[in-house]
This record gives sequence, structure tokens and C-alpha cells, in this order.
Amino acid sequence: MLNPLDHPICLTSPKFLTRYSTWQGHIPFGMYLVDLLKPDLLVELGVEFGLSYLSFCQAVKALGLKTRCFGVDTWQGDPHTGVYGAEVLLSLRENHDSEYGGFSTLMQTTFDQAVSEFADGSIDLLHIDGYHTYEVVRHDFETWLPKMRPGGVILFHDTNVREGDFGVYRLWEELKARYATFEFFHAKGLGVLLVGEARTPELKQLFSASPVEAELLRRFFSRQGNLIELMMQEAEFQKLAEVEKKLFEFSDHSQLLEETLAAMQTELSAANALNMNLQNDSQQLAEIKSSDAWKVVTFLWKARLAAFPRGSKREKAAMRFKQWLTGTKMATPAAKVTAPPADKVTAPNASSDFQKKPRSQANPFKRLVKRAFRVLRNEGVGPFLRAIVRKIFYFFGLMPKTMSVQGALQAIMTSRHAIESAPNKLDIIIFPIVDWEFRFQRPQQLAVQMAEAGHRVFYLSTTFQEVTSPIVWQIQTSVYGIMLPGPRDLMIYASAMDQTLLAQCLDSFQKIQDTVNIVDAICIVDLPFWQPLAFSLREKYGWRVVYDCMDFHADFPETTPEMLQHEEILSKGSDLVLASAKPLLERQMSLNPRTVFLPNAADFEHFARCPEVLPAEISALGKPVIGYYGALSEWFDFELVEKLARSRPEWNFVLIGNPMGSQVGRVQGLDNVKLLGEKRYAEIPSYLHSFDVCLIPFKKTPLTDSTNPVKLFEYLSAGKPVVATNLVEISNYADYIRLADSLDSWLEGIEKSLAEQSPEAIARRVAFAQANSWESRFRDLSLAFERMFPKASILIVTYNNLDYTQLCLRSIYQKTSYPNFEIIIVDNASTDGTPEFLTKFAAEHPNCRVALNDENRGFAAANNQAAELASGEILVFLNNDTVVTSGWLNRLARYVQNPAIGMIGPVTNWSGNESRIDVTYPDINKMEEFALNYTRHRRGMVNDISMLAFFCVAMRRDVWERVGPLDEQFGIGMFEDDDYALRVKRLGLKIQYAEDIFVHHWGRASFSKLEDEHYQQLFMENRARFEAKWKIAWQPHKGRTK
Repeated sequence: MLNPLDHPICLTSPKFLTRYSTWQGHIPFGMYLVDLLKPDLLVELGVEFGLSYLSFCQAVKALGLKTRCFGVDTWQGDPHTGVYGAEVLLSLRENHDSEYGGFSTLMQTTFDQAVSEFADGSIDLLHIDGYHTYEVVRHDFETWLPKMRPGGVILFHDTNVREGDFGVYRLWEELKARYATFEFFHAKGLGVLLVGEARTPELKQLFSASPVEAELLRRFFSRQGNLIELMMQEAEFQKLAEVEKKLFEFSDHSQLLEETLAAMQTELSAANALNMNLQNDSQQLAEIKSSDAWKVVTFLWKARLAAFPRGSKREKAAMRFKQWLTGTKMATPAAKVTAPPADKVTAPNASSDFQKKPRSQANPFKRLVKRAFRVLRNEGVGPFLRAIVRKIFYFFGLMPKTMSVQGALQAIMTSRHAIESAPNKLDIIIFPIVDWEFRFQRPQQLAVQMAEAGHRVFYLSTTFQEVTSPIVWQIQTSVYGIMLPGPRDLMIYASAMDQTLLAQCLDSFQKIQDTVNIVDAICIVDLPFWQPLAFSLREKYGWRVVYDCMDFHADFPETTPEMLQHEEILSKGSDLVLASAKPLLERQMSLNPRTVFLPNAADFEHFARCPEVLPAEISALGKPVIGYYGALSEWFDFELVEKLARSRPEWNFVLIGNPMGSQVGRVQGLDNVKLLGEKRYAEIPSYLHSFDVCLIPFKKTPLTDSTNPVKLFEYLSAGKPVVATNLVEISNYADYIRLADSLDSWLEGIEKSLAEQSPEAIARRVAFAQANSWESRFRDLSLAFERMFPKASILIVTYNNLDYTQLCLRSIYQKTSYPNFEIIIVDNASTDGTPEFLTKFAAEHPNCRVALNDENRGFAAANNQAAELASGEILVFLNNDTVVTSGWLNRLARYVQNPAIGMIGPVTNWSGNESRIDVTYPDINKMEEFALNYTRHRRGMVNDISMLAFFCVAMRRDVWERVGPLDEQFGIGMFEDDDYALRVKRLGLKIQYAEDIFVHHWGRASFSKLEDEHYQQLFMENRARFEAKWKIAWQPHKGRTK
């Protein structure tokens, strides 16, 4: 007789109680069955919140089995479970990935799409728990039955549910007549079906149990399930207690609750009375319509319409006759209704009984209570308490109405820990090909490097969520995830972004920019799907677009012609293209000359460090160990591995990764091939260092010929010998690895690699990998980013006022995220320590150069001198008595690229014309906040102006060369800017100022030490020079009109 206590795993408490479900009653038997069956492959169809699947995984881990587990679900819900969003899968991964990710894989796909990924006769334990209609569950059973190994077991949940369109019980009745089965009746029923003959005596006893034995087993597992249910209820009660505690904080409103409930009861009584009256009226109306009198009236009305049709001459004549008989005036046709003049509109009577308070002015808490009690009346206590919590969040504006309570808590945390900006670094937005949580490779590695260099990195999700606003969360320091609103089922690898989704995404980025203040950014596009969005952001905000081409997309089976069209547009139109492999480089260079070669690399420190303890599952194997980790997809040559393993049965082959495709069946039955499943990034080095030889056994295709494998550099970081398929891109590394293109050459390559383990060979491989780290790639990438931007030369003239100069320079280096600039400072013989300070400053800042004059050459001459020393395509003349703000140079450089513009400047607190605005900041410490609030609402706004004061002016070098240098006759300053403005306009070029750039100007700092009489004399002399040169009367500048 079976004794469950022989398998104490059935007494184990579940580690993760994800949420209440009837399956908790079957957790003990599920764990017991895992011990009884000891499956090599376990699959669950319909994971949802993961209660059953996590308990299976817990049993596998606790028993130390080598079971590979797969949970298949779309995580979108169905009519039985209800529709839910991405938060369910994200919550499940929090419990699953770290605990069971080593042997378990969550597959977000449909059951029909997943079935092809499993070989026939490979599954030992299958749990079918998807959509429960008869037709669907039968389809699932028949589709997956060929995948079952003889002696395997299939579980069906809800076999005892006979309500609605649930149909599992119907299929179960059919199957019981054809298969050996066992059934539990508690917790909505569980059907246990044996495929073929039982493998063990205990399994055989289970399916041949006598009625008495079966009843004892059912009682035992029912009681164990009840214990689990009590645990879950206790957890639910604890949650409810926490909610009750929250509600207690609103106890001051208890009187309002009672009054509202009483009012609702009164309203309900009135509604019932009204309903009764309506029923009486309806009955009377029905009686009238069935009466003979109504039939006569109906007949006469039809006759009237036949004799005098509406709008006819006969009807008008009849109306005039009626008017004559009654002495009344005929109504005129309805005229168009127009609003009365504003001065004729009178306010309604405020005391009218019919005046109602507008909804927006009504008591919001009262509305909250009404709605919550409606839920209490209709749905019960649990939903009532959850509704109260949600409404409290809504009441305080802590979450949008489309976000879950969990999402609201996350939003609160985000608001408390604001996403701090780095004003002197560009933001990076990555439009990825894989999600952040996927295998940690090039996109994530580069993102980490950028974040460590001070950039904020925003990494988009490859899936969308049906919400109204984007969801932003922190992944790690300076790296943030973004999930955009859009169709939840959209697959970016085989779809295109339509105009509706594009508009949604642009609206989301507007919200993101307003929230986290993205001044300027680089959009790195990994997949052509994102091209319309990236190009639209460039057009709207001026953000640069970089295409990181990592794959030959045309060779992916899911790639559509439309995707390839987007790739061509992306390649040709990007500001920079990165190619990870030389075949990709050649193609991209033919489309865009702004293409650079950026091969993959290794996280050298991560992979070079040898762990103290190697994995037990590897240590138990004999030597040698031939290993591979990574994608086991359609390009992986399982046939080759099978031949290698059969040719050398004494070698142990270890494959780490999630097997995809039916070809995996070629190696599953081989004793010397171990499939270890997916491993976490942190675990990979320990497996790598246990390998004796590493493989890259790819099929030769256009895709793999263009692949630069990250694992190649990671293998070499550990000093391991590598044998790889002789592919076009990989062949570039023939000096450090062995290449093979036939079975014999593969065997020979592995044998030589096993024999060659000298310290010199290992050191050579490690040195190569160290030189190809992600740090070195980021240095190359930073240089490529810098070259995307036209070089800007900031020209500053100083004469004393050291404190102003120091403040100005500090603001430039703190607030300038524009990556390609230099500073040229010309000092006009200052005597306050400025030359000494500038000399030291230039030595500490490589992009700063200083020229020290022996005499005061004046403002114009010194600026001309600085322009001659400058090497930039953009010249920015900046006074030393200014303080710049975030984004100042980025926007100046963007606007000045317009060939119609000759000069452009910012708005400021101090100037003599329309560029001056009223400011509210009391001191310089509050200036940045003011500037941000002022400019964020005026993005893209520029205005024409007659002249620009040279406290901050930007122009292209070609404009400077056409107009010529500043006129030096104006001496130490004044009127040289008026003169230059007229010269620029002579060429037909515009002079403008930008409302979205603010620069603080102390004003007249250079002249502040002049006596008023001396200043006035200088002003009049230079005015006379200006008027004599242009033969016009100078007109005083005017400020902007209010």
C-alpha cells in the first residue's frame, strides 16, 4: 500500500504563496508526484501567478533532481482568469528567477507556438491548466500528447467544475475510459493521467489503488491541502489587517460614512419607488396602446400625414388656415442658435433649488466612500477593502487609474526618490532588441558602462502596456527602465510601428521629458522597429540617433519586408552607425559613411576571476569537459555536437542555455551530453572555469557569418582554448582560437586544445581579452559620440573680475552636456590674479586654452584673437560675467545649424532689448530652477530680433568668415554688437533669440569699475563711430512688450 510519508516532500510548506487559488489544495500531491516520478523534463501550460509551477520547482530543488522545468503562458489572461498585465509576470520573476532560474525557464508565448520547441517523447510531467473550455483543453491535450514520454503523467486541474463554459470534466470523463487515471475531488478536482505503462512500482500502485486505498490517499492529500489553504488564508488576513490599519487612519470620517450610507439607502428607496412608478406608467401606456381609441388616433394621424406631408405646400396652407381660424401667428423656422453677447449674459440664480454643485467641487472623499460601499454591497468584503485602498491612492493623486496597487507603491517610491539628472552628461535612451532581464550582453554591457561614466540611461521594454502614461522604474544606479503605452500583444520582431502607436509613444516621451528633464539625448536603436520613433524624437527635440547594427536581420525567419525597409531608412539616416562585425561594417558603410566598427567585448573582470568553488554538477563529471553557454537556437549545430559526442564518448559535453527548436532531441538521449538549462549571469564564470575546452558550434549561415560572438571574448578572459566554426567574422580571430569546418577538423581542434594548456598560451589569450573589454569599447564609443556633434568653441575675454570668471567657468563645466567643445580664453592683461588662475585652470582641463595679453586690447580685438585660435565649427562668444544653465550649448548648437540663421542667443535677466525677461529668483542658487521651469514650456520657440548683445552669441564659422571679425575701432567695448548685427543682416541672414535657453548675465561687469562719467564718455564716442560708419542715427534698444 502506498504511504505518502515515505516521501516527506509532501509535508513541505510552499515557499511562495503568490495569491489565493484553489490549486493550493493540490500543492502537497504535486510535490509528492515530483518525488514519485523524478522527471527529466517538466512542463506547465498556464502558469498565471505561478502558485503551482513554483511549488513544482521548489520540489525539484529540494529533492536535488536534475529536472529541466518550463512554464508556458502568454501572461495576458483569458475569459476564465480575467485579463491582466505585465506586472503579473514581473512579480512572478521576482520569486522565480533568482531561486529557480538555473533549471527553470518561463516561456512567454502561446501553447501552440511553444509545442514545437519540445521533442516528441521528451516530457515526463505535463500540467495542463490553460483556458478550460472543452474544445480548448481537448486541443491542448491532443497537441501535446505526442511530446509525452512513455510512463509520463499529465495533470488536469478543475475536473470537478461544472459551471459556465468550463469543460475539463467532459474531457476527463472521456479520457478515464481510455487511460489509467487517478482523481482527487477536493479543491475543484485534479485529474492524474498515466501515458503508457508506469515506470515504478509506486506509480503502478497509485493508478491501480483499491477503492479503500484511493479514499485514504484522497483524505490525506485533502487534509494536507487544507493546511496550505489555512496558511494562505492567514496571509490574506494579515494583508486585510494591514488594509484595516490603513482604513483606521480615516476614522475621523466615520460619521460621514454613516451619513453616506444612510443617504444611499434613501436614494435606493427613492429609486425603488421611482421604478415602481415607471412600471405603473409602462403598464398604463401598454393598456392605452392596446385600446380601440389608440387605434383610431393612430389611423387619423396616418391619414393626416398622407393628406398633409411634412414640409409640403399642403401642410403650409393648412397651417395658414389654422392661423386664420385661431388668430395666432405662424411659427418661424428654427434659426441657428448663437451665444448672447458677453455683457448680456446674466448669472443664474444662486439660490435656485435646481443649482447643483459641479462634480469637480463635490466632496471627493464622499465620492470615494460612495463608490467603495457600492462595491461592498455588490461584491463583498474583499473587493470592498481593495477598492478602498485604490480610491485612497486616487484621492491623493498617487497613481493613475490604470495602474495596479503594486504599481502605485512603485510610483510613490519613484516620486520620493526623484530621477536625478546629470547636467554635464548627455542622457542615453536605448531602443533595445532584448529586454534588460534577458541574457546579459552587448546592449546591457554598454548601458552599464555609460551609467558608470555619469550618463543617465533609459532602457525601453520590448513589450508595451495598455496604460495611459509610461511606466518608469529604476533598474540599477543611473539605469532606468521605461515601458511605453501600447498594444500588449505587439511583437516588435515581426511588426511595424503604426501612426497610432507612434503618436502614443511621442506623447509618452513628452511626459517623460517633462518629468525627468531630458535636455539632450542620444537614441541608440538596436532594432529597426524603433526607427519611426527615434527619427521623430530627433525631429522634435534634436536628439541624435545611433543605429547599433549587431545582426544580419534579413536572415531572421520572423523579419518582414517592412522591417528591412525600416532598417535601410535607419542605416542611411542615422547620425552614427555602429557595426559589431566586419561583414556588417561593409554593408553599412555602403549606406552611411558615418559608420564605425565596434566589435563585441568581454566583462573581463567578471569572467577572468576564477571562483573558489566550481559547480557540483560539473565536478561530478569526468574529464575532459567540453563546454558551451549561450543561445541554443536555430543557428546552433546540434547535429555537429551529436556527432562529436558519439565520436568521443569519453568526453563530457556541457550545454548551458534554453534549448529552442526540435533539433535538441539529437543530443538529449546521449549519456555524455548534459543540458543544464539557462544560468544566471553571475553563475556563468563558475561553469566557464570548469570547462577544459570551449565551443562555438554554429551552423554556417549569412546570419552567423555576420556574428561577432560575445562569448568568444568571455571564453578567452578565462584563458580557455576555443574551437569555433570557420565563419567569416570569427575567422578574424584565428590567431587566438582554432577554426573547424568538418567533423575531423573539429575533433582535431578539440584534441589539440586539450593538449595545449601551457601558461604562455593561457596568458596570451587572457591578454587579448583584457585588451578587448567593455571599458575599452566604451572609450571608443565615447569618441564616436563626440564626433557626431560639430565642435563648438566657447570664446571668453577676461579683464579682471576673477570671481565672475571663476563662476562662469564652473557653470560651463557643470552644466554643459554637449560633448564636443573647447574653451578659448583671452585675458587682456588682468592684474587681480586672473592670469595665474587661468594658467592653472587650463593645465587641469585639456579642452581649455588660454592666451595672456600684455596689454588690454579691448573687447573686439580680444574676441577676434580668440576666434583665430578656435578650431570649432561653431563659435560661441560668451562674456565672463555670465552663468550658463543646463542645455544651453546643446540648443544653441542645434539652432545655429539652420542655414537661414546668422546669429542666435538666449533670453536673459540683463540685456537692453527683447531678449531680457522678468525673473523671480532671489539669488543665483535659485536661478537654475527658474531657468528649467521657464524653458521647459517654451521648447523650440525662437524669435527674430534686430541685434544681439555679445554677452552670449552663437554662429557658424562660415558666417564668421563671410561677415568678418568684430570692428576693433570700438576699443574696449560697446556698439561692436550693433555693428555686427547690421553686417549679418546685410547677408540676408536672420538674427534670433531662443526662449528655451536662459543664461544669467550679471550685466556691465566689465564696465562696473569705470566712473559713470568715463562710461558715458565712452558710450558717446562709440555711438558717434557707429553712426559715422553706417550714416544712420542709432536707435535705443527696446525691451519686450508686456
